[in-house]
Amino acid sequence: MIAAPVHSERRATVENWTEAPFNRWSFRNLERILPTAVIGRGAGPPAALALDLQPLGEIQYTAGDGRLCSVATLLDASHTDGLLVLHRKRIVYEELRDGFAVDGRHIAFSVSKSVVGTLAGILMAQGAFGRGDSVTSIIPELTSSGWDGATVAQVLNMTTSADFVEDYEDRSGSVWAMRSFLYGLPDDSGRPNLQGILKYLPTVGSAGRHGDAFVYKSADTMVLAWILERTTGRQLPELIESEIWSQLGMDHDARIMLDPTGVAYGAGGICAAIRDLGRFGLMVANGGAFNGRQVAPDEWIEACRTGDKEKFGASTLAERFPNGAYANHWWLQHGDGGPQLAIGIHGQMIYIDRRREMVAVKLSCWPRARMLDTLTDTISALEAIAAELQE
Repeated sequence: MIAAPVHSERRATVENWTEAPFNRWSFRNLERILPTAVIGRGAGPPAALALDLQPLGEIQYTAGDGRLCSVATLLDASHTDGLLVLHRKRIVYEELRDGFAVDGRHIAFSVSKSVVGTLAGILMAQGAFGRGDSVTSIIPELTSSGWDGATVAQVLNMTTSADFVEDYEDRSGSVWAMRSFLYGLPDDSGRPNLQGILKYLPTVGSAGRHGDAFVYKSADTMVLAWILERTTGRQLPELIESEIWSQLGMDHDARIMLDPTGVAYGAGGICAAIRDLGRFGLMVANGGAFNGRQVAPDEWIEACRTGDKEKFGASTLAERFPNGAYANHWWLQHGDGGPQLAIGIHGQMIYIDRRREMVAVKLSCWPRARMLDTLTDTISALEAIAAELQE
């Protein structure tokens, strides 16, 4: 994608932009492929992050296959675009690869969900809606859908009965059905699907009962984003900008993917600079406070650190997080405290170890959406870094 004109076989497109080798370029240049909206950084100087660089690449950890590996080896093996480690609000490690720059934006995929979940906590504290409110009392369009009878709390914790299967390989399944509305992909007749994602959500049916189990579903986040917009009368990019991004002393504007009707993709569309994602993580690690402001309520941040371990048992990550949970759009390695994670496909992550005062951001371009061995090795490496920094 550097030479012009780019040969068609090498061109990143709406159809292939998540696939290797195109994703090395497209994850850093999404606005050149799909429509996006700006999430402004606001006025004023960026919040300072002191530099105290340390040779953390030499730290060793035990990989899932039992091998002793270094952090540097993991970066080589995990299609890394960038790794940022912050300790006590200082940058102690920053590795950017293959031309990725500190002022570059990178898609965060489902790390976006944790931003939207944090926004929900802020707006609930302002009285926009409550955890016990029914989804259809706010969005009547979802009556008779998989969210009929669900509460806001069940959407936040992904315990709704909506029949949405998060399988990225099945092009005939839920994820690609939603993507056809999101990207405006051609239908069987060759005409682009321009209806938008809010036309897709009411078509999702039900499977099971609300509240029985955690099942990870991007569609739940899109319903949550719809709730935020409906109860405030404001669009998601504006809400993220006013309530979060402009409050944290960010270096750069972020962007967020839009569907053909202009609806923002809150479940996975935020693109941001690596240090700005670090600032967001620092705010969460610090009880919702950063840059001299209480951005999110401390009570909400604390509520995001404990989840229902029993309901987590059906998750694809239950084997990897045997004591894990999911709370308010955050992954919990241990359901009753410990590391807190925002995780996105293709290797995106914010890792927060509040006890050890460490925040890490990992941006990647994995060739496949899910690489669970690589995910758990990444977490093991970050745990080893946190333990070293604590000493």
